[in-house]
Amino acid sequence: MKNFWVKFLATGFGGGYSPIFPGAVGTILGFGVALLFSILPYYLRVILAIIFTIVAIPVSSRAENFFQEKDCSKIIIDEIVGVLIASLSLVNPGWVLIKGIKFPLLLFGAMLLFGLFDALKPFPANIIQKLPGGWGVVLDDVVAGIYAAAVMILILKFL
Repeated sequence: MKNFWVKFLATGFGGGYSPIFPGAVGTILGFGVALLFSILPYYLRVILAIIFTIVAIPVSSRAENFFQEKDCSKIIIDEIVGVLIASLSLVNPGWVLIKGIKFPLLLFGAMLLFGLFDALKPFPANIIQKLPGGWGVVLDDVVAGIYAAAVMILILKFL
């Protein structure tokens, strides 16, 4: 039963088993979680992002052992954490009407920026990724989320 919960959480509720682009699935799941959390007061969003990060590290370590692969592509809880970190740059998701449909444009921008920084792995993410176990799996995405949040803050400041 313990392995079930490790796999369930590490794979983003099973999304990591996607045959195509599991990391993108994790990023989209992170977008959904961040959107759900956006209705909460800011301090609760910060607390939840910290809790997700703290949980993701040992879960990712155990999942690596289970899958017998360093930073296995099925492990996508780290992308969820990264998007949550990126979303902390926003007071709200930035709802806009696009062809009559409400769309969270700012949150979408934060998610795209996270994906870019996660793929590029700018310093120090490229070094942090080499840390053992869940530390390397999760903390490089935390760095990518911080970079995305910083860029969103700059964009919002100059808009």
